[in-house]
Amino acid sequence: MKTVIVVSYDEQWPNEFIKIKNELASVLDDAAISIEHVGSTSVPGLCAKPVIDIDVVIDQMRFDDVKARLATIGYEHVGDQGVPGREAFKYENKTHLLKHHLYVCDKDAEELKRHLALRDFLRKNEVYRKKYSDIKTLMAQRHPHDIDAYIDGKEPVVMEIYAQCGLDISYKANVNPRLKAYIRQHIFPQYNDFDAAHKEEHVRRVINNSFLIAQNFDVNLQMIYTIAAYHDIGLIHGREHHERTSAQILLADETIKSWFAHDELLVMAEAIADHRASGTHEPRSIYGKIIAEADRDLEYLIILKRCILFSQEHYPHYTTEQHFERLYHHMQDKYGVHGYLNIWLDTEPNRSNLALIREKLANPSELKSDFLHTFQETQLT
Repeated sequence: MKTVIVVSYDEQWPNEFIKIKNELASVLDDAAISIEHVGSTSVPGLCAKPVIDIDVVIDQMRFDDVKARLATIGYEHVGDQGVPGREAFKYENKTHLLKHHLYVCDKDAEELKRHLALRDFLRKNEVYRKKYSDIKTLMAQRHPHDIDAYIDGKEPVVMEIYAQCGLDISYKANVNPRLKAYIRQHIFPQYNDFDAAHKEEHVRRVINNSFLIAQNFDVNLQMIYTIAAYHDIGLIHGREHHERTSAQILLADETIKSWFAHDELLVMAEAIADHRASGTHEPRSIYGKIIAEADRDLEYLIILKRCILFSQEHYPHYTTEQHFERLYHHMQDKYGVHGYLNIWLDTEPNRSNLALIREKLANPSELKSDFLHTFQETQLT
């Protein structure tokens, strides 16, 4: 039975990667675009299984050539193992190298994007690096002889990190590809006509947040995806009562009707109409509560950026100090201990994110320092 071993970060792992990379490069030459160190061993300070994960990035048209070259140094192709765009290779008799997993990835593969985004995010984010280390250690202790249970146990944190990176995590859900294609082609682009805080990036984050929360409930994920996609589409007719307009747009969409029963559409419309943070009435269904929580998007730095962008767009004559005063009072009114924000589901990451926001509000000087840094970033973009 395979034992799950997670160890503290080893400063020799980058050197071990270089040894493997040099051997690969000796035959790949210009057939590879790059050779990437990915996975947990590529993140300084992160605990990991002592196995080096490597992605060889190529143009898919070069795959047969790359496969042949790798075969000359003992790597055998074993298929994509169910992951499109990522081809796995095995080897024997390489005792001079640390144990490693070798994948050849198309440069446009979604799996490659996830690998690189996870690595780059964790290298820069100490909070999530610790959170990921902690869950990996806990799952290894809890499931020392069950690799599948270990992977499943840390999956929610991985999905949370993917969502923070802005990656689409709906690939894990059973959502009709034609439905997703329709929404991406016809609904997402409309968000780019809205204010800076409600662009396409916003709706994608709300979809990801919805899936993170939905993991805790027995719900139809196809409905979750569609509710999140349409939740703010009513902004096309103005901000006032946009939640009701969004619900009406969903119900009037003849294409959407082909994927859902009438009763499902009514539940979805109710959820959209109930989602606003300023709403005083509890959402009528679990779907309404999930979208309401997902739309909170209580990531502290994201809230700072959205507030600043809104203020810059609507109050361009304000001084920096006035922008800060507006942000502080808005955040206090909405997210403070006595704020109007209603939390309908006690789920992560909203619970810990709200606690952080209130901690910052209790320390205005620290909040202002974060505001000034974020304000400067918005000036540069």
